[in-house]
Amino acid sequence: MTPERETILRGQIRDVAQTHNPVRNLIASRIQNFMLSFLGSTSAQKGPVGTPVGLAPVGAELAEAGAAFGRIVHHNRLVFGPYYSAILKRALLPQGETETDIDSR
Repeated sequence: MTPERETILRGQIRDVAQTHNPVRNLIASRIQNFMLSFLGSTSAQKGPVGTPVGLAPVGAELAEAGAAFGRIVHHNRLVFGPYYSAILKRALLPQGETETDIDSR
């Protein structure tokens, strides 16, 4: 690699650290979508969640992080779900309205 190309490559790598860099934003978006799809998948789903395009080199790490995140979310739902449910019911239902007053159709 020529010194000029090396300098350009180093600059591009440094630029990725900037908050508004388009490459950084694209990678962040793909990782966030991957995590959301990972949380939305179930064990009954056929096949694993696919690694986002361009992130195959870190696919194993993403899958591991997604699995750990999923376990934490599942645990929190089991442990804290009843508390959050009561809070959300009070916040979302108008005064005097009960769950049975809502048409579930």
